[in-house]
Amino acid sequence: MQFYNDYSEMGKKYFRRVAIVLLVGLVCVSFAIAFSYFVDAKKTLKSREGSFQISVSGEGKIAAKPDIATLNATIITTRATVSQAQAENTTSSAKVSKFLRETSIDSKDIKTINYSIHPQYFYPENRKPEITGYQIRNSMEIKIRDLSMVDDVLGGLVENGANEIGNVVFVIENPNKLKEEARELAIVSAKEKAKVLSKSLKVRLGRIIGFSENDGGFPPPIFYRAEAFSKGTDGVLSAGPELSGGEQEINISVTITYDFASW
Repeated sequence: MQFYNDYSEMGKKYFRRVAIVLLVGLVCVSFAIAFSYFVDAKKTLKSREGSFQISVSGEGKIAAKPDIATLNATIITTRATVSQAQAENTTSSAKVSKFLRETSIDSKDIKTINYSIHPQYFYPENRKPEITGYQIRNSMEIKIRDLSMVDDVLGGLVENGANEIGNVVFVIENPNKLKEEARELAIVSAKEKAKVLSKSLKVRLGRIIGFSENDGGFPPPIFYRAEAFSKGTDGVLSAGPELSGGEQEINISVTITYDFASW
């Protein structure tokens, strides 16, 4: 410490002050490091506590009647030439459209979904295929908002020239409100289950840390074969089924996950 003894009294005082500052700084750094370890340990403990969880499921169901029916109607025409097929198909399509207008179906509920022209072939043995005619298919999608009219519309379509009908489906057009009601029922059910389960396990429910939802949707749409509405070989409309939309069930299930702690 000879170098220390060489300092004047003023220098020694300055040196002691610097040493004290350095010592205090070292203590502060040590404290900060220790506090950091403490915080990390607390976070780790908290995360481990969060791994103790309870998951419960609930289901909500709402039954409702369909309010709309949709179907596809097709006018099929086969003739020797394209012009003949087009002329006849156009006449039949106009007749079908006139019938729909007279049935008070709004034009926005009638939509063309396909118009196609296909050559018809004959395949003689050992010779090239020969075109024997042309087939035109004009398909439209129709929405029926008054379900009491479904049977009459189906019969009228066939009588006025539609010779293929399919995809008759009864649906709920705007299901979102009903889905919200079903979701609320499912959440209430899940929460009630959580209360009962926590009491049985003697644990205290904490905050909700997870939520998932499964839209069970609707039952499959009802489809009817086109043959049910077709004309027989004598051109007379066959007796089709009496169609009913019945009721459809909207089903929502939810899963809620809680933190929990022992009592």
